[in-house]
Amino acid sequence: MKIAYVSQTDREPVSPSEIRYRDSFLLAAQVVADALAAPQRIGPMTATEQRQEGVDLIVHLGRGYR
Repeated sequence: MKIAYVSQTDREPVSPSEIRYRDSFLLAAQVVADALAAPQRIGPMTATEQRQEGVDLIVHLGRGYR
């Protein structure tokens, strides 16, 4: 499984954190979400993201994470 971590310095700040997952990786996204202390949104990647990203999970950390 490949995970891309994106901090707020790499992208616009997101609050709460956001986890985007490839079609068959919902359970993995939920495990990562459980490990984060702050609230987060979980949603599937778009078809375009799945083709372009080359990863299974994308984690955008919200404000307050470093």
